[in-house]
Amino acid sequence: MPMVAVSLAVAMRNKAQMPLWWLTYNNQHGRLHGVFIIEAASLISARIGAADNALDKGASFAEGHELDAEREVRLPPGYIGMMLSRKEAGRLLDRIERGDGKRR
Repeated sequence: MPMVAVSLAVAMRNKAQMPLWWLTYNNQHGRLHGVFIIEAASLISARIGAADNALDKGASFAEGHELDAEREVRLPPGYIGMMLSRKEAGRLLDRIERGDGKRR
């Protein structure tokens, strides 16, 4: 098997196993600004990924949590890789906790 095929197979396997992270950001007054959901191997990778995309501009990182498998599968498509407002994040979290989310 050529090296490229092996590398691609390893990359695909690793990508499939990467967890989702729920990162919260505060505004300059210390209140919740929004939430960013990102796929990454670790919390530090998630923070770097969010910063690299400049999606946390104007807000400071507050905390990050790995989504457990049960919540991860309830996350509707389209929410990964975008900053959610405080209201959007609240609605999404309620929806996930109720189990209303579509399976990915």
